[in-house]
Amino acid sequence: PVTLEVTLRMRAIPLPPILVEASPLIEALDRREKAFGLRMASFDYQDIQSHITTDIVRSLIPYAGLSLVGCGATIPDCWAYNGGILKICVILDEGQFPGGLEILQTFPIDQLARVEFFHDSGTVRIYTRDFFERMGERPRSIMPYEAVNCLR
Repeated sequence: PVTLEVTLRMRAIPLPPILVEASPLIEALDRREKAFGLRMASFDYQDIQSHITTDIVRSLIPYAGLSLVGCGATIPDCWAYNGGILKICVILDEGQFPGGLEILQTFPIDQLARVEFFHDSGTVRIYTRDFFERMGERPRSIMPYEAVNCLR
């Protein structure tokens, strides 16, 4: 048998810098969320993909700390919050979404980028990946909380 002795010398190899850049839209949404100090829950693409089974809102409601209740419709379309019942209103890409919860049951999950639940107003804000891409290509200001919500 032959014995071989090897000496290894470690040295640092310079690597190009790795830049991690947050989307300006996500930063703006986070700033808006913090500015109002409202009770809310938000879910990003990763959260959505790991928590949603088939129905967007019903899958995320428990993680948002809310409970669905009926308000006279055939499907539960309200949530209980702070001793009251609030009818759920859906905002899609900064605009009201007619059809609300019923239409969301068939909405393609892979198109979602962010979902926000505003506990005190019954508002569910949904942002699609297309919206994020459009905002990346042609940035514009997002609407303030008061301009697009469902407070009645």
